[in-house]
Amino acid sequence: MIDGLRVLAVVPARGGSKGIPGKNLAEVGGVPMLELAVRCARQSRHVDEVAVTSDDAAILARAGALPGVTVVRRPAELATDDVAMAPVVAHAVGECAPCDVVVLLQPTSPLREPGDVDGALELLVSRGAGSVVSVAPVATSPWWMYVVDGDGRMSPVLPKSTAATRQELPDVVAVNGAVYAVRTERFLAAPAFVDADTLAYPMPRERSIDVDTPADLAVARALASGRPVASGDA
Repeated sequence: MIDGLRVLAVVPARGGSKGIPGKNLAEVGGVPMLELAVRCARQSRHVDEVAVTSDDAAILARAGALPGVTVVRRPAELATDDVAMAPVVAHAVGECAPCDVVVLLQPTSPLREPGDVDGALELLVSRGAGSVVSVAPVATSPWWMYVVDGDGRMSPVLPKSTAATRQELPDVVAVNGAVYAVRTERFLAAPAFVDADTLAYPMPRERSIDVDTPADLAVARALASGRPVASGDA
């Protein structure tokens, strides 16, 4: 609880994954990513309830064996490849005890720390924000990015900058997928995590890996072990 507000952490863990079969149970640092997300939530100073939502029997069984976890069986219509995360979280909220704030913690951010969850929640409360999402600096500025057409011709994504060096370009961040915190009433009224009033909670790039491919998983494992990231990992 924070400032009298009850906080629910939702950990979504769908069974299907084309890029990495069984992705949510893949291990980073010797621990399944699902369990890392649950541990992060339970070690937060402000989270009151942790719910794992899944359609997969193995994941539900694994989650049910973890202490302090509410297991939410996800209906089939919310477990397809093209379903957005907002209705999944809204369903989980409806299956749990009433809460004032909901936090989305995806297992695919295995290097997130409890302090990141607490920091986002404290920013939400201190600024009276409707939502807060974690962000990280981008590796390549969008001012240096191009779209390639069918003939191989390049067009800049953004109007050409007059900056001569990287240091002169504006600082740019991207949502890193690690922490989404939103006031429940606002979320249920308009199911979205990011809008014009959302505040950014900054995280360093080294904790912002989002595991989507085998290469991402290799990088996360390397970072978790403290070893340098090999060129073949990235």
